[in-house]
Amino acid sequence: MKEASKSEFEQWVKDVFYPALRKSESPMHEAQLNATRWLEPAGQNEDKTWTYAWIMDPVVPKADYDIPTLLNTAYGEEKVRPTGKPTWHFWAKPVDMHVLKQTTY
Repeated sequence: MKEASKSEFEQWVKDVFYPALRKSESPMHEAQLNATRWLEPAGQNEDKTWTYAWIMDPVVPKADYDIPTLLNTAYGEEKVRPTGKPTWHFWAKPVDMHVLKQTTY
């Protein structure tokens, strides 16, 4: 996350993104919300960026985790696009995604 975007991003997550999930009547979105943790950085990276993480545990099978899709479903495309900036304007670097699996020990 860009240094200048930190507070704006956190406000967007709290005021736009999570309310979109809570607003949905979809049992799949409710399951996604209940199985997802949002982690905020404890400190700034050396390059002055901030790293946030979402942990989906467990991942909801067949669920769509695409943020624009979730926002459009909750608010409608007409309302989201003209009034909201694309989510990627916050990013300092491309999103880094890791798919991990539970160990047996």
